[in-house]
Amino acid sequence: MKRQIALILLLVAVSLCVQSPYEREYAGLKVPFRANLNEAEKISVYPSEDSLNNLMLNPQIINVTIYFFPNDTENAYYSLAAFELSNKLEVIYKANYGSLKKITGIPIENNTSVIISKFAPGILFLGPSKANETSVSVNETVGMVTIRAANLTFVDNKYNDLDLAVDKFLMVLMGFK
Repeated sequence: MKRQIALILLLVAVSLCVQSPYEREYAGLKVPFRANLNEAEKISVYPSEDSLNNLMLNPQIINVTIYFFPNDTENAYYSLAAFELSNKLEVIYKANYGSLKKITGIPIENNTSVIISKFAPGILFLGPSKANETSVSVNETVGMVTIRAANLTFVDNKYNDLDLAVDKFLMVLMGFK
């Protein structure tokens, strides 16, 4: 009987220590994510995670703009991803700098309508109509992050490649490994 009680207590203790693959703690808050973070961790960041941190965690950032090419099939996915990204970016900026940054979203027809800099970086969403891989790429020189999703089919009816790439972007900024 004592053995069974000890085993039950051990199982309860272990289950309390196991972290959900859809949630992490950041700045004292439990932050939910759309994608399985174990899978999101596998998404590549080019040229490096450091370049993403250098661009997006610059304390002199004034605003961030999320860009996307309008597409009837992909717009709903962009909206959801932009909502998730902007809410969590606000948490990151508030935790790191004590203030919020202006975050907006703008549909674009071509790259010439993009206005970006180190102090006003852009985040460009590319869905399967324009992306052939799922990744995050950073161009520090011009101030642009491109989040690519090769497939928008849901995995386990929960998340897709865009969710994985957005969550990888956020994981890097939040310092999750």
